[in-house]
Amino acid sequence: GGGEGGGGEGGGEAGAEAARRAAAVGLCASCLVYLGDLERYRATSGERAGGAGACAASAESCYWQAQRLAPRLGNCHNQLAVLATHRSDNLDALCGYMRALLAPAPFVPTARDNLERLCRSLVSEKPPPPPSAALASLGASDAPPGSGDAIADAWAAEEARWEAGLCRLHALLHLRRPAGGGSLPSAVAQLRRELLQRLRACARVGRLKATRVGTALLVCIGSLHLPPRVGGEGEPASEPA
Repeated sequence: GGGEGGGGEGGGEAGAEAARRAAAVGLCASCLVYLGDLERYRATSGERAGGAGACAASAESCYWQAQRLAPRLGNCHNQLAVLATHRSDNLDALCGYMRALLAPAPFVPTARDNLERLCRSLVSEKPPPPPSAALASLGASDAPPGSGDAIADAWAAEEARWEAGLCRLHALLHLRRPAGGGSLPSAVAQLRRELLQRLRACARVGRLKATRVGTALLVCIGSLHLPPRVGGEGEPASEPA
């Protein structure tokens, strides 16, 4: 009986220690998020010597450290997505807001509102131009026409248009309506065709970065698992939180 009681007390002490440790880790993660927020605010105010870039990099470092300490929290992904929004990296922003919503401890409603705001912005933007006939007809063994920096810049622009089109597609699917009240199936079908043409062409000439393709895949997977969007015709706040 005494042995069982001692074991119970030992188990209780171990459980209490584990709870204290988890609480301490959670507090450290929260402090890192707050430190990251301070650096992010300094980046927009121009307060720190070295410019906004140094502050943004410091904020990003704090958020990633917090995420490693508390990987179940969606808050860190939301804050990283806010940074991405400020640097106009819509692909990273989409991915971050989705991860914030799909985390075991989702950051709602803030991440949901931020995603909604980003999608509205993406749908309202002018869509990327359709691929040129030369790009659409590029064969598997073809090289891009011409050479030099101008051609490299042209292919970099095509890669950027592929990313922009992918972000616009997911925004349309999330909002379930195109800009101007047109046909959603038609808009999605056209974007899909253009995305596939650009994807094939850019992949054949080695223009796609593995990290960006990985982020795009996460966005595609995340969009399949997001909770259904309900109502919400009202506009979210003008700035991501």
